[in-house]
Amino acid sequence: MIYILTAGSYSDYHIEAATTDKAKAESLAAKLYCDIEEYNDFQVDVKDRNVYEVEMERDGNTIKVRRSKCYTHGGDDYTIESGVIINWCWAKDEKHAVKITNELRSRLIAEGDL
Repeated sequence: MIYILTAGSYSDYHIEAATTDKAKAESLAAKLYCDIEEYNDFQVDVKDRNVYEVEMERDGNTIKVRRSKCYTHGGDDYTIESGVIINWCWAKDEKHAVKITNELRSRLIAEGDL
């Protein structure tokens, strides 16, 4: 069993922590004021998703979106080159990939990394 501690909703929904120890999950949830989701099997089903490469400027302007033929990144990876985010992510379609990258952009700006 794996316990995922989550908080927020919609675009603010995020994972705070993960553990296989139920007591630790309950303790952390009380401290972090978050919810616990329990999973018996933690396999990601990506059959309806592909890896997309998205290039996005700091202001949110999308330069390029394409289905990636290069799986060396395996998805869920990014780099920043000359202020442009290049993000490889698992997504349902181009629109979903842009949404994921925009949320990454917002987080990077908030953390002072972009």
